[in-house]
Amino acid sequence: MTLIDAGPLVAAGDGSDYRRAECVRALAETRPPRYVPATIVAEVCHLLEDRAGSEAEACFLDMFASGYLRPVELTAADYLRTAELVRQYADLPLGGVDASLVALAERLGITELVTIDLRHFSIVRPRHVGQGPGRSCHSQTSARWRSRAPARRSRVDSVGLPAPRSIRWGCRHHARRD
Repeated sequence: MTLIDAGPLVAAGDGSDYRRAECVRALAETRPPRYVPATIVAEVCHLLEDRAGSEAEACFLDMFASGYLRPVELTAADYLRTAELVRQYADLPLGGVDASLVALAERLGITELVTIDLRHFSIVRPRHVGQGPGRSCHSQTSARWRSRAPARRSRVDSVGLPAPRSIRWGCRHHARRD
């Protein structure tokens, strides 16, 4: 199970985004189910309509109907945890949308996230992920390298913004053996 952040979805849906090919590839290499929280759906719809038009927004929504992406709703407890994280990381600032990803990861036991936002997600981790030695968050360039590639330093593309990553928070209980 993997959570998908807004950045790769917007870049994949916007034909003029220079990261489009890399984001499409990162999403395609991510094994299903690919969960997208309602908070992310709203953000992606807004950004795609604004940047790429109504057809791009509709194509994004079609991915839910086809089953390529799975929507996931937040519960009252998720909203409570999201608010707690927003307060805890106010100096970052984390923000409600990113905090909702962490809250959902905690509830669903998910340890993987496809994102271009390494600033937030290399710092903030779900509760079920260990914080001690050997439990550090690391990023990798795509889902297919999760179990085989060594941890890499965050690569930055030629324009200075991070390339899409599949972050795998180190986890005591949910380690995969591929």
